[in-house]
Amino acid sequence: MTKRTTMELKRLARENLIGNYIPVIFAMLTAFFMPIALLGPFTPRKIGKLSFEWIIPALAAFILAVLGQLLVVCVVRIHILLARKQRLVYKDMYWAFFNQPDRFLSAALLLEAVFILPAVPSAFGMYYLAVQNTHAGKILLASAAVVFLAAEIYIAYMLELVYPLCIDRPQMSAVEGFRMSCTLMRGNKMRFLRLQLSFIGWYLLGVCSAGIGFLWIIPYIGQTSANFYLDLTGQLDQTQQDGGTDYEDGV
Repeated sequence: MTKRTTMELKRLARENLIGNYIPVIFAMLTAFFMPIALLGPFTPRKIGKLSFEWIIPALAAFILAVLGQLLVVCVVRIHILLARKQRLVYKDMYWAFFNQPDRFLSAALLLEAVFILPAVPSAFGMYYLAVQNTHAGKILLASAAVVFLAAEIYIAYMLELVYPLCIDRPQMSAVEGFRMSCTLMRGNKMRFLRLQLSFIGWYLLGVCSAGIGFLWIIPYIGQTSANFYLDLTGQLDQTQQDGGTDYEDGV
């Protein structure tokens, strides 16, 4: 199995998106704005010092953020379906809510824990260094921030495939998805990093367009990432040979 180049994965992504941009953009906007809209009624009336009134909004924001990941899973699945040259239907927008949502919620909670728990001691350490306000403290603070950011990126890349794997394999638990993602990404993190860096120019274009361009850029990036996943698991070869495939575990 030959791993495809960044240019090839992006070319396939553009082909996948031809005629499919509208449903993908709709799914993306739904995943982004629906949790925000639902959070509206819980927003505190007064913005000031932290108080008991902030507990319910904070709790609501956390719950909606986790539930919102089900919509993110739906977007990921849509990209996978397009990569397999399968036709989209309306119910794909909400597929994760009716297909073992507990697995995806478990995966979302684990992902939150993996990223948040290490950040707690790091945040306290950075706060302490900032309060010291010394030259050495500022150097240590900058170094700690760089190390922490690098660690977060490393973890994110190791767990990049958790949702796609859980989508394709209904019997796979969230923990197993974490393990398999780490296994598949071992030796492929730099390849994925190069893939992400290749979109820097597109990000700049999105910024220059006052954000409007991201309506097309983000689906392009998501579709390329889906092709990366299928290429890594050997499914992209079968898709290209058959001109479309129904992967039983993922349907």
